[in-house]
Parts: sequence; structure tokens; C-alpha cells
Amino acid sequence: MLGIAIFVFRLSLSYEKLWTLNNDGSNLKFKSDLLNFLLILSVLIAFILFLRPDSFEYRWFFPLLPGMLVFTSQGIINFSEFVGEKLSNKKIISILIIMISLFGFYTQIIHADSIIKAKVNSYMQVKESGIWVKENSVSTDIIISSSIPQHSYYSERKVYSFGFDSSNLSEEYFNEKIKEIKPKYAIISAFEPVFTPAWAYEWPDKNKEIAVPVQVYFADAEKKQPILVVYELKY
Repeated sequence: MLGIAIFVFRLSLSYEKLWTLNNDGSNLKFKSDLLNFLLILSVLIAFILFLRPDSFEYRWFFPLLPGMLVFTSQGIINFSEFVGEKLSNKKIISILIIMISLFGFYTQIIHADSIIKAKVNSYMQVKESGIWVKENSVSTDIIISSSIPQHSYYSERKVYSFGFDSSNLSEEYFNEKIKEIKPKYAIISAFEPVFTPAWAYEWPDKNKEIAVPVQVYFADAEKKQPILVVYELKY
């Protein structure tokens, strides 16, 4: 943030540089800073205002990394040079850069470690259901699930979405396709509500003669809150 603040401050003092961006190599540092600043600004505007106004995940902000790394390093260097000049000791500059960098590494490692430990069991039911499907099916069986990457990996079976990889997510289309493709299992869970059509949660109750629950996973130790159900489809 310090590097961005310094750039914005300098830009406000010499905004005329925006109109004199020649191609002769002059103002090269200003051009690079402007590019990184516009990159950060465009990504933030795109995600905050248009793509995900209600929620976000840190991985969506990976495009910010180049610009953020540049401005972070500039902020550290500028701060260290300022302190070093005030103390009339150039060695202080190197020491401060190393200390600030180590502190940043340490805090990021601690933060990453806490996130990993908090999330390690977050999709455990999806993993366990995928392993269960693998153990209770043959290699040619087909699975219906909204957790396509996870269930494809753990079950090692062909996995389709409720739209069968098409844009048609209607219940009528689903009923037609299962008769044609004859999937072995349909897995309905609370993990992928964005990719699961609303009718899918009620579909098993309306088709009890077809969908038979064979495995249930719960969100609580008391097993009162089912979070994922594996249905075997009968034809």
C-alpha cells in the first residue's frame, strides 16, 4: 500500500506526465508504475463491481500479484532509503530491507498455515463420497455431480454435471438424459449451490422409484445435518 500511495502522490504532483508518454525511453519508470497501477485498478473494478460484488476468494486476485509485488518492493525500498538517509548510514538500508522482508515472509507463512489447517477438512465429505463411489462401481459407470473436478479425481469415473455438460439445466432435459446415458449414481450436496439447479434438491423426493439413497454424509458429529447424499439410480 505504501508503494501505491507514493505513486499516487507523485502522480498528483506531476500529472502532466500522462500527456507526455513518449516512445523514446523517457519516463520509463513512470510508465511501468502506471501500467502496474492500472492493472491493479482494473482487476479490482472488474471483481468488486461486476463479477463478484457479494463475495470473493483470494485466488481470484492472482492477476493483482505482479503489480502488488512491484509496489510492495518499492514501498520497502523507499522507506528503508528514507530512514537510512536520516541516520546517515547506508548499511541501515540493507538491514531494514532484510528485516521487513523477513517479517513479511513470517506473517504470510503463519497466515497461509492457518488457512490450510482451517480448510483441510472442508471438502472431506466430497472426498469420502468419491472414494466410496470408486469402491462401489466399475470403471465404465457414470456419475452425476456438481463437484466435477473432485469426484472425477477421487472416483476415477466419468462425471457429468446436472446439465450433462450442456447449457440446458432444466429438469425435463435431465430426465431425458438419464434415460439415455444411464448414470450409476447422482450425488447431491450443499457444496456447490451455484452449479446445482434448484430443482435438483427436490428431484430425489419426486422420483423415489428411481433415486435410492445409498450413502449419506453429515456436517455435524451428531449426524443430524446431512450435507451430501449419494443416490443410486434405478432403471
